[in-house]
Amino acid sequence: MTDVWKSLEGQIVGQVYELKEFLALTGHSAVYLTQHGPDSRKAAIKFISTDFPEPEKQLDHWLLASSLRHPNLLQVLDSGRTRLAQMDLLYVVMEFADEDLSQVLPQRPLSLEEAQDVFPSLLAALRYLHANSVIHGHISPTNVMAAGDQLKISSDAVIPMGQNRLSYRELDGYDAPESANTPTAASADVWSLGATLVEILTQQPPVLMSAGQADPKVPDTLPQPFLDIARRAYVHDPDGRSKIPEISARLNPMAAAVAANAASAPAASAATLPIPAGVLPSPVPPSSISPLSVPLSTEPPIPAAKLQTPRVDLTPRSQAQRPPQAIALPNYVIPLLAGVLILVAIYALPKILRHRDDVTSNAEVSAAPPVASVAQNSEVPQVSSKPEAAPERPNVKPAPKSAPEKSQIAPEKSQPSEPTRAAAPSSAPAVLRSDDHSPSLETKPARASAGKGDILDQVLPQASAKALSTIHGTVRIAVRAHVDAAGSVTSAELDSPASSKYFAGLAENAARKWVFSAPEADQHSIPSEWLIHFEFTQSGAKASASQVIP
Repeated sequence: MTDVWKSLEGQIVGQVYELKEFLALTGHSAVYLTQHGPDSRKAAIKFISTDFPEPEKQLDHWLLASSLRHPNLLQVLDSGRTRLAQMDLLYVVMEFADEDLSQVLPQRPLSLEEAQDVFPSLLAALRYLHANSVIHGHISPTNVMAAGDQLKISSDAVIPMGQNRLSYRELDGYDAPESANTPTAASADVWSLGATLVEILTQQPPVLMSAGQADPKVPDTLPQPFLDIARRAYVHDPDGRSKIPEISARLNPMAAAVAANAASAPAASAATLPIPAGVLPSPVPPSSISPLSVPLSTEPPIPAAKLQTPRVDLTPRSQAQRPPQAIALPNYVIPLLAGVLILVAIYALPKILRHRDDVTSNAEVSAAPPVASVAQNSEVPQVSSKPEAAPERPNVKPAPKSAPEKSQIAPEKSQPSEPTRAAAPSSAPAVLRSDDHSPSLETKPARASAGKGDILDQVLPQASAKALSTIHGTVRIAVRAHVDAAGSVTSAELDSPASSKYFAGLAENAARKWVFSAPEADQHSIPSEWLIHFEFTQSGAKASASQVIP
């Protein structure tokens, strides 16, 4: 039969697709190399026989598959019906893949690190399919492919959820036991995922299972967390299998913790609801209150400079408020004492403040380096070393009442590492700032708003030293990452055309492995979009990211 298919090379299908090279033959299909589109890019064309009930439904499924777009899905480009060598055939044209996992496993199993690279891409594709009410239908090493430097799974076998599978191929060990008699469900993909996981780590392909048999044996030698994932996915009971989000959480505990915290936020916030007017709170026994549970005051502490006002001894006044039998003073004493204190404050306090301002100004002038020496150190010939530029400082008027505390703050803010600014005549009065620099405000970290997420884990692209050596300057790649409510990147694509496909591919792959904390809306985690900027130089790669939605 292979000779028959081989002889069809050179034939034209649908007046568009030339069968350039016979690639593979399976029990139900034949695959050729062809070309697609105005750029004649490589593509694969697969043929299956129409000798099964309702072949038109398969064309409907391929039409559905052509509408799916995900970076970890092999794209369906076209489909149709034709006749070759006296055979009625259905054909589907797909994005070309260089190789698949079934070509690697006969030589060796995947390492733990390789499995950790492969599995997130599989899970991301399945999350996308299930979110669109579609199941893959047959996860297996043959259907896990590499297209360029991107891992993808085939999409020509997808089935709408709730429909029965088509019978153009025989069942095998990757099909869930219930697939023969029940409509399709997401749990069937979980079975296929478990069977494939065991095979890629042990080289042991699954065997066809039927309902009622014992659960397949999962070798204890599987490394964690894959051992637990396989044991909860590769079981007969569909309801007992893990869900795809649960598997993702086991692979990425950090993102799962963020999602759990977001889920518990509404319950925690209930304690802060205001008490309705007229309703008194229930009394709480004093012994049940922990000192650690008492919130700290939100008022900023008073700056130390504001505590310099001379204190007044109020002992006589406080004694005057005691019972008459202790100390009796005439009624006119207290008003008289108050008047004296007011007069002292009016006349003495401005002089005290002015004296402190002069002392501070003199200290600043004496501490500043000579203008001539600054000009020499900074090598700026325009700055004159003559003393005429300095006398501007005595012309500064005394500051108002709050000036002393600000003049104490200003020297801490000045930067002696900027000599040209210190030498400029206009910089002399800059020590008297009007900015309010409260120590309590400067030491408190700003909290992100409820609509903003954060970066929990970032992965840098690993380019080869040979590739980096070809860079002259900087290669900049911008990648837009779509992040779900759990903080995982579901898809990523270039935000703008890149000058290098190689570095663009590395940047996209790295972006899909980033982990974020999800932003919140109405105390619930929500999806977001991030723009990740990668920069490649001969010394390596670096990255930065900003949230663009919401």
